[in-house]
Amino acid sequence: MKRIQLQSTVGPGIGRFLKNSNRATIVVVGGLGWQNVQYNPSTVGAGTQNLATGLLLGEVKLFRFNKTTVHFTGLLMPILSEPGRIKYSMNSSYHIKITSNLSWNISFYGNWRNQPPPHFQASDYGTSTGLSWTFGMK
Repeated sequence: MKRIQLQSTVGPGIGRFLKNSNRATIVVVGGLGWQNVQYNPSTVGAGTQNLATGLLLGEVKLFRFNKTTVHFTGLLMPILSEPGRIKYSMNSSYHIKITSNLSWNISFYGNWRNQPPPHFQASDYGTSTGLSWTFGMK
């Protein structure tokens, strides 16, 4: 059963391209945010939680001749409305083109909290892999 029904984060930020070339893109973004989390009351015993957050995002994308791509994104969110509480999430993926239409990918995600809500794990992570076929106009 789902413990979180809906989680939304919105807010302004400002960023900078540290590198933007035909082989790599590196971006950093900083800002503020507001996060609304709607918990399932029957499993958690809590309703809605609203949090003011800071945002620090980093993204790295490396590619080579339209054959391979490595993509990494990390997000650090210190909770400003509850000092000392921090969330961190990360996504990474690797794509390789096998033929002109067939690609293989592997990805990893992770989410960590230093002070999770009651009945929640401090971390959640996993991996996936897949094949993709591109068709139609390119």
